[in-house]
Amino acid sequence: ISVLFARIIPGSSTRISNPFQPIIDALFYARMLKQQNQELAEQNRTLAERVAQFEERSAQSDFHTQTQALLVNNYVHDARVIGAVLGSGNKRMVINAGSKQGVIIHDWIVIPERTLIGFVQMVNSDTSVIQTILDPELKITASVNRSALSGLFSFANGLGTLDYIAANQTIPQNELVMTSGQDGLFPKGLLLGITKTTFPSSHAPLQAVYVQLAASFANLDYVMVIRNTLELNANQ
Repeated sequence: ISVLFARIIPGSSTRISNPFQPIIDALFYARMLKQQNQELAEQNRTLAERVAQFEERSAQSDFHTQTQALLVNNYVHDARVIGAVLGSGNKRMVINAGSKQGVIIHDWIVIPERTLIGFVQMVNSDTSVIQTILDPELKITASVNRSALSGLFSFANGLGTLDYIAANQTIPQNELVMTSGQDGLFPKGLLLGITKTTFPSSHAPLQAVYVQLAASFANLDYVMVIRNTLELNANQ
């Protein structure tokens, strides 16, 4: 009797073998090994991605820890925003801390999460005037997180922008924009905002990107005064 599949004849212990069974088994195991290899390759890719992400997070964590330590170690005083200079539109704000509280000109003003507000422009005995990042006259060198992109941040006409970026660079959306520390005004790592849409720079052939500010200046209440260590070190 010729059959394709092995079977047992009812009432008999005789097993009829399938001559193609070795080939079927070989094909089955080959498919199984191929699937296992694909699964292992995917696991290796996933593991490599997780290792890369872990290393990146570790590097960023060390960087943010250093920035946070800079702020903590050079903390001067908490202060409350009590108003704005008339006609400045929040470009210059007034806080209730001055020379009596240890505030000096060019001290940095930040809020939690290392977010930059500006710096002290004028000091009285119990109050100080802040020049905020909303002032178009204030130009800040900045970089985009997790990339080599850098440019010049400024705020004008109700919009934050990062300008002077090379035209051949790809600018990712929703990435953090932070001070780069290259202008001598602010330390590296203070948060300015996040990237949004790109547009052609007025300085062709460069490009620029809109930056959504991290701080809400309309609701600004309490701030922290941080000693400007860059200026102190320069004067030593």
